[in-house]
Amino acid sequence: MTAASTAFAAFGVVVGTFAITVTLCVVLAVGLARNGKRAAALVTLVVPPVGVVLAYRAGLRRRALALATALVAYLIARAWLG
Repeated sequence: MTAASTAFAAFGVVVGTFAITVTLCVVLAVGLARNGKRAAALVTLVVPPVGVVLAYRAGLRRRALALATALVAYLIARAWLG
């Protein structure tokens, strides 16, 4: 594998994990808003790690864990890209 193809693959992974993270943030915010926690939904869109905690406490455990996993995957991908 050449250096260019490795960089291209790393960039693709970063973009993909970022897209998944943003999508899960929106899904979590909608779930919180439907539960009547609109301030928590806004916080989730602005500060995703805090949104994970708020969603977990609100009973949206699967979604919160999915977002936490996506955030970790994104950070690992960013570290890989350098």
